[in-house]
Amino acid sequence: MIFDGKAVAYAGDLLTCGARILPQQSHVVGDSGGVNYPSLNSAPVQLQNNFINDSVKKYGIQFQLKDERSQEVCADIPYLISYIDSGEVETGWTDAEGKTHVIHANTPDKVEFQTIDASKPLPPL
Repeated sequence: MIFDGKAVAYAGDLLTCGARILPQQSHVVGDSGGVNYPSLNSAPVQLQNNFINDSVKKYGIQFQLKDERSQEVCADIPYLISYIDSGEVETGWTDAEGKTHVIHANTPDKVEFQTIDASKPLPPL
């Protein structure tokens, strides 16, 4: 529906930010003259929990490996990422752009990044 050349939003419509329009709305054309509208205050608005669960991680980082001298990316390099506080360890291989996977977390944490030179034999355990 178009009103005054603008699209009208209806109760229950979902906004782009994730909020939902509550059902008690009114549109007044002209000057209200300061009149108290009892119909707006007579029935309490039934609040709904329309918040979207915060499943988006708040912190993230991605490393990119480049040769110090030539600035060429280092693809297919094995790496290890250690989370200092939690002790978790993640491993992987850099992609064609020399990038690691993106690390996501809900809280800040210190990480240690290590590469493994796969062209040489690994030291004994």
